[in-house]
Amino acid sequence: MPSNKAIAISQQELERFAEAFAAIGNPVRMLILRSVLEAHPEGLISSEIQEIVATPASTLSHHLEAMRAAGVLSMKREGRTRRYCAEADALGAMLGFLFDECCTRSGAVDAGCCLPRRSC
Repeated sequence: MPSNKAIAISQQELERFAEAFAAIGNPVRMLILRSVLEAHPEGLISSEIQEIVATPASTLSHHLEAMRAAGVLSMKREGRTRRYCAEADALGAMLGFLFDECCTRSGAVDAGCCLPRRSC
């Protein structure tokens, strides 16, 4: 039977998760995240991301900075270019938070949805 007891989490952690989820709560940012994850662990340089999302450089820069500030992407300078990589630990923590809240504590979602699917 699901427990209604709240899992101990600090206000600071809640705010961090809220910021991270907000940072990917946009169709362009979701496409950026999907693209960078497909290139994991090497990531993509900004011009590769721009080609994929087909958005002006200034707009892309705004999206990338918001995602970096929220901790879902990291950026590394390579000469005159910037390489963006998915922050796997942060994304894993976000998934863990959702799993704890939806599947473990409240039972709102069948925990089987979070287990790896196996093919025959």
